[in-house]
Amino acid sequence: MERLVVDGFGKSVSAEGTNVVVREYSGGERKTLYYVPAESLRQVIITGKGSITVDAINLLAKNQVDVVVIDYKGEVTAKVSGEVQDGEDEARAWKGIWLLADSGRR
Repeated sequence: MERLVVDGFGKSVSAEGTNVVVREYSGGERKTLYYVPAESLRQVIITGKGSITVDAINLLAKNQVDVVVIDYKGEVTAKVSGEVQDGEDEARAWKGIWLLADSGRR
């Protein structure tokens, strides 16, 4: 599987070991929809209302998997790509976060 699309309400993306797990919560029940090795992915697209854990983001970044969040209009609202390799990349990432916060976009 190269691309994983997580769409809809009440979905969660988490990590278990080296696997990405997508679960759905509905009516008080939890159902596992996907259990995928992170290394088999190149992109995760998330749309709808749900959540992703920091552990999942770190696992995906470590495996060079892009995470893209799309709103109901089809516009990209967030993107995480690859693993931070050095201090310069990390500083650039923080600068981007602060610029985004200063622009009033939330």
